[in-house]
Amino acid sequence: MTQPLISRVYLALIAVLVVSLLFYFMDKIILQDLQTALLSHATDFANQIGNLFGSQY
Repeated sequence: MTQPLISRVYLALIAVLVVSLLFYFMDKIILQDLQTALLSHATDFANQIGNLFGSQY
């Protein structure tokens, strides 16, 4: 019986590592977009509040 070139344990570890790296980079991209969107909404909200109180005086 011959030994396989890469055992199944190492193949599973490599697969887990690749999937983990994919999730890491996808998460990083999604969080960056989410941060940009939330900052934009917060700025718009602050401007609306400023306009609301600024128009009364």
